Amino acid sequence: MAAPLPLPALHATHAGIWLADVTGDAREASRGEAIARAAETPHIILNAPLVGQRLGYPDLSGLDLLELFAFVHPARFAVPTVAGLSRTLGLKPPTSEADAAAALQRIAEALLIAFDDPDWREREGAWTSNATLHRLGWGWAPLIGARLERPERGNGCSSRASSNGKRRASGRRRGQCWCRRATLAPGSTG
Repeated sequence: MAAPLPLPALHATHAGIWLADVTGDAREASRGEAIARAAETPHIILNAPLVGQRLGYPDLSGLDLLELFAFVHPARFAVPTVAGLSRTLGLKPPTSEADAAAALQRIAEALLIAFDDPDWREREGAWTSNATLHRLGWGWAPLIGARLERPERGNGCSSRASSNGKRRASGRRRGQCWCRRATLAPGSTG
């Protein structure tokens, strides 16, 4: 597992506002303090528009976990709450609002670990997408870029392989290009 993220977290609900420092220690905070802290340093948050509305600061920006979840698991459903994301990722849901602030950091770590998994299903195209998002100023892009390996250049083949890992009707396997198949001995699967 990678080192803990050196990023604070901000959790705001109708019941109050909590800040978790880089060590994961959470405490209740005032609205003014939360806005000031979020303006100083990017914070891990869940649902930036909602948190901004609860703080009375609609221009709030930070490291939104819903955006990171959508990048790591596109088109996958998760209940957009701290408990919902925790359950989806196999983490223990928080037991209190203060624990929810620290849970945001654990959720971020669990999502970023996906980039270390060689079987991550969304690897194809992720590096290019992240590079584009980095140029656009997406807050998660530098953290993802540090963990995501740049893909190797292909051999010039322009064929597209199946992404489901099964043989196509043509007999090719995932990742096997037409030109490679043509050079294999009869009966060989590469």
